Amino acid sequence: LTYDEVVEMLREGGYDVQWGVALQWEHEEYLSLQFRHPFFISEFPVGLETYFYESHPDKVGLTLSVDLLAPEGYGEISTGGIPTREIGKLQTMMEEVDVSPSGQEWYVKLKKMVDTSSTGFALGVERITQWICRLEDIREASAFPRSIKDLYP
Repeated sequence: LTYDEVVEMLREGGYDVQWGVALQWEHEEYLSLQFRHPFFISEFPVGLETYFYESHPDKVGLTLSVDLLAPEGYGEISTGGIPTREIGKLQTMMEEVDVSPSGQEWYVKLKKMVDTSSTGFALGVERITQWICRLEDIREASAFPRSIKDLYP
């Protein structure tokens, strides 16, 4: 599904969702209850992602990024996309969203040293374990669960 299709589904489901806003947990839960298999959401608006993804070559204002949602109310289990390749463009994007360059020096240096012409993804190990094992609480899927009451493992 595209982000546009998801926004329309949410509106039809009774959610007051404006185009361009980040999907919240209740949105992901609703969407994942509509399916019996994992599904991808792609083409997110620029600015929603915390990672700096490439812009869609044919659709202005959209990124080349995806989220993978598990079915049955479990929500997002993975995210990925094509990272911005050009250092100058990356630094401009950081300025636009007010990200401190000093906090991202390691990333900029890495981009200068390594060819990052590939895509990537991040898998939520606890989230996928929770879904596969049909666990109610994600803390049951964590080796060292923590809560607001527990500051230290």
